[in-house]
Amino acid sequence: MVALPWTYWFFLSSLALAALLGLVALLAGDHSPDDGGDADDPELAQGVLSLLGVGRIPLGALLSIDLLLFGGLGVVASELLSALMPRAVAATAALPLATLLAPLIGARLARAIGRRLPGLETHGVDRLGLVGRLGKAVLRVDGRFGRAHVVDDGGALHQVRCVTRGEPIERGAELVLVELDEASGSYVVERADFSAR
Repeated sequence: MVALPWTYWFFLSSLALAALLGLVALLAGDHSPDDGGDADDPELAQGVLSLLGVGRIPLGALLSIDLLLFGGLGVVASELLSALMPRAVAATAALPLATLLAPLIGARLARAIGRRLPGLETHGVDRLGLVGRLGKAVLRVDGRFGRAHVVDDGGALHQVRCVTRGEPIERGAELVLVELDEASGSYVVERADFSAR
């Protein structure tokens, strides 16, 4: 059995971590805030984070994509370069290449995914700020699960998890968010008794 260089194992570990992170985000739901935290120059920090794809899609998904790209690019580059040099040197040479390209490609993918998934649940506004808003069921809402689209005061579209304590609300029906269940993170909704047009 051929011993692999530590950098090669680093790439393989990144692939495994990407798969694990993606699975956790899928099962638990990714509700990472879109802001980048405090900085001395918030506009510069915001620009850099936006350039890297932060805020376009949930942070867990972005990290999973970047790790997947880093590991994949590292393995591929290592294999290609190993035809020209020893495997240990090839894997080490692939490290800066993967480190540079993974976030750049990941940011482009995040922007592309973000354009196609405008309904990702976000928390750019206080979640309680959505209580009382009208929305529309995008999936059937019952006592266990449902999804609705809601527009906040700033015009941003939110896709939120919701349940109803009354009769199920069919897809396409208008509803109102009446309460936030802090424990589950879901909104309790009721059917709107009028057509908001």
